[in-house]
Amino acid sequence: MPASNDTPVKRLKAAVVVVGIFLNFGIVALVLGLNSPNPDEPTAADEAGAERRLAVREEVDAAQAGLLSRVDLGEGKVQVPPSEVFSLVGTQLVASQPKPFENDSFKAPQAATKEEPVTTSEPQN
Repeated sequence: MPASNDTPVKRLKAAVVVVGIFLNFGIVALVLGLNSPNPDEPTAADEAGAERRLAVREEVDAAQAGLLSRVDLGEGKVQVPPSEVFSLVGTQLVASQPKPFENDSFKAPQAATKEEPVTTSEPQN
């Protein structure tokens, strides 16, 4: 860029334009902020859906409470709360040892196995 286009007056003009744009956005944000509703006060849309939301919440709470209580399912089966089972399952998991899983159907095609040693070929020049 030629030096004749870079003058102090043009730099000042650019700075004033930038500050003006910044102030315009600030004024718009202030006006919109002062005219916006208070987020602590419920709006008409909140009040319209409040009954439905509370009914759904009561259904969900009742369903969850039913899952956390002891229920006789019949035929000798009983549903117990998870808190009663955690200690039993935890002790069984700690006492058990992991076993390797050996199944040929899960091996990748042409995978190296214990029986087949991996061979490498020399690079060709």
